Amino acid sequence: MKLNLHALFALCATAVFSAQVWAWSPEIGEVPKEIQTYEYVDGTPIVWAALKGKPSIVYFGGDWCPPCAQTRPTIVKIAQTKADTINVVFVSSDDNKLRAKKIEEASAGGLRIAMPKLANHPTGAAVKGRGNMGEYGRIYVWPTAVLLDKEGRVVRKYERGTSILNSIEADASKLQ
Repeated sequence: MKLNLHALFALCATAVFSAQVWAWSPEIGEVPKEIQTYEYVDGTPIVWAALKGKPSIVYFGGDWCPPCAQTRPTIVKIAQTKADTINVVFVSSDDNKLRAKKIEEASAGGLRIAMPKLANHPTGAAVKGRGNMGEYGRIYVWPTAVLLDKEGRVVRKYERGTSILNSIEADASKLQ
């Protein structure tokens, strides 16, 4: 049997790429682990248990990301108009040099915004598009959103701006 190295390489590369894009924790049906590498902009930890009781959207994005700029207004609208029925947490991969801006955004818009922990990522030290969320898992695509049910279990993961724009609001509303 003759081994075609090009075909084998393409198959392996596809498997590795696919695994990275689609097989990231937490899985559907699981309760995510805490994002210990991030904190809310006021310095408090992100605690998933505090979100239980209503559906939640965990939105991963950054000001540096053009697709995030397109989807973020939809998530902000949900956060502001459905605050009584849906939790929204913005996980910003921006550098902490933008923390003052994010504190202002959180305060003015009534938003929960998290950024890399200052103790581990001082201003100028965070890498744009940082995807390592510690025990939570990795984010491979920006923007990404994760929909949690009232018990904090993953219902759906969105890895493209269009799926966020087209589906997330209706999907979250169904869980209320």
